[in-house]
Amino acid sequence: MLKSILSRFVVLDTFKVEGTQLQMRFVPDYFDIQQTNPIILIRVDLAEGVDEVGQKLARIQSGLVDDIETNESNLSISIESSESPINFSGSITWSYEEYSLSDHVEAIQLRDRFISEQQDEIRSLRLTIKGAVRFLEQTVARIERKRGLTQSKETGYTKQIELLERVRRKLDSPTS
Repeated sequence: MLKSILSRFVVLDTFKVEGTQLQMRFVPDYFDIQQTNPIILIRVDLAEGVDEVGQKLARIQSGLVDDIETNESNLSISIESSESPINFSGSITWSYEEYSLSDHVEAIQLRDRFISEQQDEIRSLRLTIKGAVRFLEQTVARIERKRGLTQSKETGYTKQIELLERVRRKLDSPTS
């Protein structure tokens, strides 16, 4: 009988094949410092041919692992949206461990890249808003010139200017 050893989605982080020995390291699909022993290490002394291992590892790397079931001699890894699990047979051992220093470094690098991308997006949006405000100011100036050229006191220009000024104020101060 196989026992599930997985409580969250994981991805295959690294693997190593030496002779008939396969080692796999699975990490959560997101970094959560609050998780205790989130890393799963699995060692398999393969009873089957090593030739099939490369294809199986490629399938495991292709998506999120949503279940890992094992006993002492069988390992079954289920990939999200895959119909059939990937099976290994042989002597199976597994353990849980904490994040390594390199896991922490990678998480910080990912966070820094995300923050940098967000800052770039904010700068781009600020420039877009600045351009829109400039466009509104130029449009108001054109309307005021047109209004100055008309003889009639009652024109639609005043209402257009008021509307554009309200839009400009909203863009300058989006919280008001």
